[in-house]
Amino acid sequence: MKKYEITDECILEAKSGVKLYRIKALIDFDDVKAGQLGGFVQSEKNLSQEGNAWVYDEAQAYDCATVAESAKVRGYAKVYDNAYVYGHSEIRDHARVYGHGQVYDHTMIADNAQIYGYAHIRSHAKTYHNARVYGNAIVQGYALVLGNARVYGNAWVKDHAHIKDNSIVFDKAQICDHAIIWDNSIVHGYAVVKGRAQLYDNAVVYDNATVSDNATVSDNASVYGSAIVNQMAKVYEHANVYGSAKIFGMASVKGSANICEKAEIQGSAVITDNAFVGGDVHVYGNALLSGNAKVFTNNDYIYSYGIGSTENSITFFRNREDEIEVSFNKKNWSLEEIYEKAPEQCKYYNEVEELLLLIDLVKLKFGIK
Repeated sequence: MKKYEITDECILEAKSGVKLYRIKALIDFDDVKAGQLGGFVQSEKNLSQEGNAWVYDEAQAYDCATVAESAKVRGYAKVYDNAYVYGHSEIRDHARVYGHGQVYDHTMIADNAQIYGYAHIRSHAKTYHNARVYGNAIVQGYALVLGNARVYGNAWVKDHAHIKDNSIVFDKAQICDHAIIWDNSIVHGYAVVKGRAQLYDNAVVYDNATVSDNATVSDNASVYGSAIVNQMAKVYEHANVYGSAKIFGMASVKGSANICEKAEIQGSAVITDNAFVGGDVHVYGNALLSGNAKVFTNNDYIYSYGIGSTENSITFFRNREDEIEVSFNKKNWSLEEIYEKAPEQCKYYNEVEELLLLIDLVKLKFGIK
């Protein structure tokens, strides 16, 4: 027995001029009552006579599109071309599903969102506002795409990930495990952002880079190549992390700093200003490389934690002029300056002696007379 019939009431679809007919329920099913008028279809092939699928209000399904199983199309939404909407999905408001797009498995497409190309939205995923998902992109597993976000190419967004604002995810990028991409950020190439990581404020991650755990990339920063940023690490401002570099722990890379090659930054280390760190350097603890630091081997810097009772860390490093700078008490010094100012920078006399001795040892290691 058929669940609906096509009535004589018809309209012309605004752009294509296709003639569409209003539907009328013949039996009770789901939340639809016998005699209830629905939306518009071009023919019975657009809405299955089986299951609880229905086209409501002024919504439209036409061309070779199919609405089946328990799918709902509401408001002024449209499903057309070769689109397939099924399962417990819902298309509402002014949303569009077209091309070869498929929407299924308890999903929702709302507001002015559009799904097209060969994109799939499935498994409790939702797309709202003015978002677009297209190409061969897949959004699934409670993921959200909203705002003016764009997901396309072969991108894969899943497992509670959020893409929002004007952010873009494309190529074969993967966003998953509660990761959030927002505020005009871009992810592409084969990049992976996962594990509650966040990208915002024009951040860019691409190539084969990975940002994971609770790491953040923000403020025009870029992570690319095969670089890895994870745990609680932060890369921000205009910093760049690339090559096979790794940033982890609670380390921070900021300013216009560049981290490249096989460098590893960990602990609570901070790389800032115009610092340039590469090679196979391993920066750890509370080390601070700033100013015009240029560190490409582990012999280019010395880090010491704690000067007497102050427990202030001190870092000696080479700069771009091949001079030795000192980061101490939140300020950069030359060796001559810190030697001269040592009494002012330490609380007790024994701390002054300790600092001066350390400076002498550093001079010896760096070959400075």
